[in-house]
Amino acid sequence: MGSSIRIGRIAGIQIGLHASWFVIFFIVAYLFAAGTLRQYHWEEPLYWLVGATISFLFFASVLAHEMSHALVARRVGLRVRDITLFIFGGATSLEDEPKRPRDEAIMAVAGPITSLVLGAVLWGIGAALEHEQEQLSAIASWLGIVNFSLGLFNLIPGFPMDGGRILRAIFWKVRGDRYAATRNAATIGRAFGYLLISTGSGWRSSVGSCRTRPRPRWRR
Repeated sequence: MGSSIRIGRIAGIQIGLHASWFVIFFIVAYLFAAGTLRQYHWEEPLYWLVGATISFLFFASVLAHEMSHALVARRVGLRVRDITLFIFGGATSLEDEPKRPRDEAIMAVAGPITSLVLGAVLWGIGAALEHEQEQLSAIASWLGIVNFSLGLFNLIPGFPMDGGRILRAIFWKVRGDRYAATRNAATIGRAFGYLLISTGSGWRSSVGSCRTRPRPRWRR
């Protein structure tokens, strides 16, 4: 991915930050500091410190998600080029494609499993610290929620997301043709995307109609 800054290697895999990452880092920190964390009664600087910490650790969690893909890919014999964090999360670049549907499936499912496990563990830590250390509890709890959400979101069957890749592996196994499986997974992914868009639009229209409905005027 172009315009990336190399920040080092983990397990021999090059890690980079795309220029857009800095934008989303500050957006996430701001949303927490200026919004979500205001339910707590802290000094002003603490909101921003905790918000920045959550944003940083969230992207560390995204990196863990991508590392799980990369390590499983290497395990099944694929060459990993690098991992890049950017505005939409993270991307693992491979030198070649999986040779078997089984390899595709286990590589794809590794990321969501990592995020779901991290989410459960962090949420549990947050709950355990709730009455002892409010700031650490808030950090762990919100990281748990966003990791769990990340895991579930990535299971949406929209290719090339993880759920879409799992779906492609299933079609590939059944039909024995990777290219046909890719077309099938992409078609279902598009249909699912249209369904989400139409559902969201319908919900917004419904909410809008409720909000704009005039109040009845009672006459005495």
